[in-house]
Amino acid sequence: MSSIHDPAEVASTLDSPPATDHDVNINDFEDDTDDDASSEVSEGGNLRDDLEKVLQGDFDFKGKFALSETFALTPLPGLHIQGIGLIGFPLAERDAKLIETVATQAPFGKGTETVVDTTVRDTFEINPDMFSFTNPAWPGFLQSVTKTVAKGLGLPPNLPPPRANLYKLLLYKAGSHTEKSQGMFASLIIILPSKFEGGQVHVSHGNDKDVFDISPTSEFTISALAWYTDVIHEVKPVTSGYRLAVSYNLVNTLPGLPPPHLPDMHSAVSAVQKIFHKWKKCGYRRSDRSGTIAYLLDHQYSDASLEFTALKGKDATLVSNIREVAAKEGICLRLGLLECEISGDAGYDSGWGHHSPGMQEVFETTYKIEGLYDLEGDLVKETIELNPELSMIPKDPGFEDQDPDDEDFEGFTGNEGAPLTHWYRRSALVMYLTQDSRTLLVIGGADYALKKLQRWRAEGPTERNTEMVRYLLDRKNLGHSWTHNLSHSASFLIDLALEWGDFSMWQEVVSKSRSDGVTPNLSLDVLFRAWSVFSFDRTKDIIRKTIRNQPNTMAAIKLINALRARFPTQDPNMIAWWKKQTAKVLSSIKPPPTVHDLPTLMDIAKSEGLLFFSETVLKKLVGFRQMFDLWVDLAGSLWKEKARFVPSGGTPEETSKYRAALDHAIDSLIVAAIPECCSSGVVHGGYSLSYSYMEPQDLTRTLKLLDLMLLTGRTHNSSRLITMVSQPQGNLQERYQKLLTPLVSKIKDRYRNNSSSVFPVLDAFLRALAERWLQDLLGTPSKRPDALVKKLTCGCQDCTRVNKFLESEAVTDTFWAAQKRRSHVESNLRTLSGTVTVTTIMRGSPHGLQVTKTQGTLAMDKWSARVESTRAFLSLVGTPDALARIMGDRYQDVQAALAGTKPYKIGSTRAPVVAPAENTPIASTSTGSGTQTGPAVAGTKRKAEGDPVIDLTSD
Repeated sequence: MSSIHDPAEVASTLDSPPATDHDVNINDFEDDTDDDASSEVSEGGNLRDDLEKVLQGDFDFKGKFALSETFALTPLPGLHIQGIGLIGFPLAERDAKLIETVATQAPFGKGTETVVDTTVRDTFEINPDMFSFTNPAWPGFLQSVTKTVAKGLGLPPNLPPPRANLYKLLLYKAGSHTEKSQGMFASLIIILPSKFEGGQVHVSHGNDKDVFDISPTSEFTISALAWYTDVIHEVKPVTSGYRLAVSYNLVNTLPGLPPPHLPDMHSAVSAVQKIFHKWKKCGYRRSDRSGTIAYLLDHQYSDASLEFTALKGKDATLVSNIREVAAKEGICLRLGLLECEISGDAGYDSGWGHHSPGMQEVFETTYKIEGLYDLEGDLVKETIELNPELSMIPKDPGFEDQDPDDEDFEGFTGNEGAPLTHWYRRSALVMYLTQDSRTLLVIGGADYALKKLQRWRAEGPTERNTEMVRYLLDRKNLGHSWTHNLSHSASFLIDLALEWGDFSMWQEVVSKSRSDGVTPNLSLDVLFRAWSVFSFDRTKDIIRKTIRNQPNTMAAIKLINALRARFPTQDPNMIAWWKKQTAKVLSSIKPPPTVHDLPTLMDIAKSEGLLFFSETVLKKLVGFRQMFDLWVDLAGSLWKEKARFVPSGGTPEETSKYRAALDHAIDSLIVAAIPECCSSGVVHGGYSLSYSYMEPQDLTRTLKLLDLMLLTGRTHNSSRLITMVSQPQGNLQERYQKLLTPLVSKIKDRYRNNSSSVFPVLDAFLRALAERWLQDLLGTPSKRPDALVKKLTCGCQDCTRVNKFLESEAVTDTFWAAQKRRSHVESNLRTLSGTVTVTTIMRGSPHGLQVTKTQGTLAMDKWSARVESTRAFLSLVGTPDALARIMGDRYQDVQAALAGTKPYKIGSTRAPVVAPAENTPIASTSTGSGTQTGPAVAGTKRKAEGDPVIDLTSD
């Protein structure tokens, strides 16, 4: 960035845009105020008195606040309206009624709302996109009208005339016109030839008033009315005929200059500059040197219009003439809303009656600026306190004799006077001395500096802009470091450094923003631009830091991949650098990636090779938990890209090495996924809880993993999957019902048309499921299998007694116990999903806990029911011939188990051949479902009904 040699000169540029040819030339006064001629500055005097005498002297406004002009010899406009066509003049009633049909009712402002109310404004309007003027002579006529109006409103003749922006076509019956637009300083209304009566325009501004009545000549002439935007105006009702008007907004065509007439102010400006120069050279008394002057303006402005280009009349003339000499002498000009607060006593005999109470005695008067704005309309400071003895021009504003803008009066409470506070608010020109650019910035703070830098960025790295940057980068700047919106500030300055091509600035912004704990928004676009503007060698250090500063590993890898894709290279040094960055990022993968990161992971494998991927990424991936979908999808993606990872054309040794790497990667992912194929968890079901080892995703996961094994030829891992799926955990009966039985159907449907090569794997699956059923769910005629006898695992006395009930042939028992013991038993019973239901018995004390076996539990107590459900399941596995193939040499053991002659044991030797009972086939032709188990019934409370009772009330 360029250095700043003269802070005082920069201070002047911070407050003033470049001079234009139409500004007053301050060189005319340089002979009187040579900076080095300090001996010419006389000591003493009163700054406020001197300024008041000059500012209230020759600075005067020559124009009018409103005017009316009538033109006899004019071209007809050739008005064309969409939907109607060409309109003739003078306006006929027929055409006026046609205009009504395409126009809309004009709204008006009411508070903060825009409403339509014909009792207030009965006017029709048409937007400018609906009409046009077809006469080629009309634009020239409009231009001449604009020049005439500009002169009457007091615009300097040496400035370009304002531009008349078309606003609306208005058909008046009654109403008014008060709308404004951006950059607008006045309204121009052209009344087209039409016969009407009434419609007088009443205008007022302060104590000035006027009335314009053009109806007597309106039929055959065109009239123009114009007024400044803060003029109060009203269109009186049209008593007959129609009044057709075209509304324009007068907009200044030369930004930076106000519209009012700028007379020759040579002597006045010269006097002001001498005062400013003396102020700068500390020629006034010490109390004036650091003070602030508030000069009351002639016009009142809202916060939104407190800017140079919105000033009117004498206000605009004054500021336009003194702003350049103020900047030269280091005097800062601001605009603000001055608030005067006068507090005192209303007095008992104030005679206030029905009006506001009068101020009989003043206790205190204070002044402050509420909202200080620079001449471009940017807020500099919220509040500035003023010294009423030194700051006000005029010295006595005379507020006591005016009606207050606001007051606080609680009324009289007795013979004593009542406290009274009045507030007065006026627009003011604020002036203070800026010793250097830092003083100017400190007053507004970092937020203001950033705002000005954003406004002036198009100027490039000028002295005032580089000074703004230095201020924002100075972390020790009077306790300020950046602004409230830190990330936005850093991002803006980073973007600005790229725009200016300033590498040292870009580097400093990034460095200091990080030291402040801020992460600048170094987006891909910013890094791309930095690489392009400053070169890779200069930016790679910050690129490296940005990569490290990403929120997670996958985000860092995405950034690396995106940068490499944007700037591909064959440079071995750059390739090695990128590989090094990738390895460092992948040295710790946090947090665990998800399926959404699959493309990023595949990009790593493709760009760095499968050997690198296996060593740096795969080892960490398989060490995580609960990543089933990512493992399986990644294995499938690697297989689909196998041609990329095992390229053809290499040596046999290379091909073998790459194929081994691919096999290892896929095997590792499958082995990691198998344990998470089936999940477990507690399922809440209303009042009671049921315990389940199945989740809806288990079936989908099993099939997905089986698909992957068959796709990739990794069937050697199927034994692990079979073991995981068929392990006897939890409620085995419910497991078959919800998972394994549907799984058998899905397997048969899914692979019905596959080649015979998959049959061994599928047969192994089906055999394992059939064997588990035969061993754990069939049992013998004399004994239920252990898997069907549900017991509580707790060994306490109460749970032991409940277990005896579960082993018995009883259907319902009631256990009486205190609440704590009942709750303990009930909590444990909830783990027996689908086995029992529980009901609280409210009779007696203590209450009882009634336990009832479900219909499914009772059914499986019977041998015949277990045989029937087993045959149904085996028929689902396959036909008798298919089952014989699947079970192999254990087929006769299946027959023996169904006949009840010998229980089936997984892994035991083949049983002796025993003829099956009843000479029926092992697998029936039924395709019905397996076991029927009733769902858990939500706990309910009811009275006892004489059930068998086991007393648990004793300790």
